[in-house]
Amino acid sequence: MARSCASRAGCPTTWSWSWRSPGHHAAERFHEFGVVNSLAEPGAAVDVALELAGRLAKNGPLALVASKQILQEQFDWSSAEMWDKQGAISGPVFASEDSKEGASAFKEKRDPVWKGR
Repeated sequence: MARSCASRAGCPTTWSWSWRSPGHHAAERFHEFGVVNSLAEPGAAVDVALELAGRLAKNGPLALVASKQILQEQFDWSSAEMWDKQGAISGPVFASEDSKEGASAFKEKRDPVWKGR
């Protein structure tokens, strides 16, 4: 049986509930607990989001696609099948040219040149 995203932490519904929670400095407390990864001053949320998107965009495209797929599909997985399903999605990424490029770029202290294969 599929579980609703709304019932899981980190889903958009959960996030919006978190921001409406009562209490002074709620965002700062959520940040302390790791529920929120970035804080923004009032009116600066879009700038902070774009900065985060820029950091994510520097990652390998195959890894980003696989990560997104895992995040989207995980809600229907049982605990018993979680590792196998995640491995089926992420395994090809680790065997890709981009994976080798990422390791080489790290070793050579340079930015990677992703090819998406």
